[in-house]
Amino acid sequence: MAIKEINGVKYWENALGNLVPEEMVKPYEQLKNEVVESVSNKVVQMRKNMEDLKKDAMEEIDSFMELAAQEYNVNLGGKKGNVTLTSFDGQIKIVIANSTNQEFNEKINLAKSLIDEYLTELTKDSAVELKTIISSAFKIRQGKLDVRRILELRSYDIKNDKWKKAMELINESLEITSSNRCFRLYIRDSKGIGYDRLNMDFATVG
Repeated sequence: MAIKEINGVKYWENALGNLVPEEMVKPYEQLKNEVVESVSNKVVQMRKNMEDLKKDAMEEIDSFMELAAQEYNVNLGGKKGNVTLTSFDGQIKIVIANSTNQEFNEKINLAKSLIDEYLTELTKDSAVELKTIISSAFKIRQGKLDVRRILELRSYDIKNDKWKKAMELINESLEITSSNRCFRLYIRDSKGIGYDRLNMDFATVG
């Protein structure tokens, strides 16, 4: 918290940005502020330590994978670079999973227009179900288009030229907006059958 001294008088800045003379801040409020800042500082430092630990762990694993590829001719990378490493006794398992966030750019609107034109051309009663499925794929969910449901449209074997062009535009409109490497540690459970994930969420500890 910012404490300012003006003409020899200490002021505390409140939530509204107003400066309050220290002598007017109740002892209870001062003690509460001290506790909040003390605890938050420790948690923020723990977060920083976790970030450093993850970085070190990733670098160590990447070095091992590079060594394995060069010296032992073993490619450990799975789908999209996902990796699973298990200790010799099978008690510990480390999983590195790559996840990406994808969104559509403005070309998706052109694809939707072509699909709407194609749907308008369908007049047979048998096409009602198809119209419903296609239209529902473009519904906004939580402020975004559902990437998975729209991409599923590409699996339909439809010969119409507008449909084909729309599928091409869908492919062109998809962009990766961010990516993240997830680190997960698993310990063999008490029954010796499966694994329990070591949860790093602070809220679940204790």
